Amino acid sequence: MEITGGDVADAYWKSGRTDELVEIIRYAYQGGLVPMLMTHGQTLLEQPRFLERLVVEGGLRQVSVHVDLTQAGRDGYPIQRIKHESDLHPVREAFTQLARDIRQKTGAPLEYALSFTVTQNNVDDVPDVIRWYLADPERTHIWRMLSFQPEADTGRTIFSRERALPE
Repeated sequence: MEITGGDVADAYWKSGRTDELVEIIRYAYQGGLVPMLMTHGQTLLEQPRFLERLVVEGGLRQVSVHVDLTQAGRDGYPIQRIKHESDLHPVREAFTQLARDIRQKTGAPLEYALSFTVTQNNVDDVPDVIRWYLADPERTHIWRMLSFQPEADTGRTIFSRERALPE
């Protein structure tokens, strides 16, 4: 069961309604579903105890984290400075370490899926992301799926059409 709609973790954190998201995940988990939180994850990196609560109190075991060039506004990684997907490997590694820490602290088998939008601007970087994933065997036990999705023409996505990242 996917829990999505913009960035759910961010929305519940910013609205002060974290207990509600914990309860939604717990309800799904207790009902026999496997909830997966879909997120860009910045709030979870900044608030790791929130993710720990979702895991411990809610039963969250899977998170789909969207990390690629199309994700503007990530702290410390302004889109104007990011030229290649390898520039975002430190973000991916921060998530890897977060999962290690939560697994060690809670004993829960937290796993990730990497959600990645492929555009004309980053298609040549896809092999580098796969090499990053395979370079550390432990990553394959944390990042259980890599999902490379073509850019959707939704009217708000202009990266490929413009062939340059916005300033």
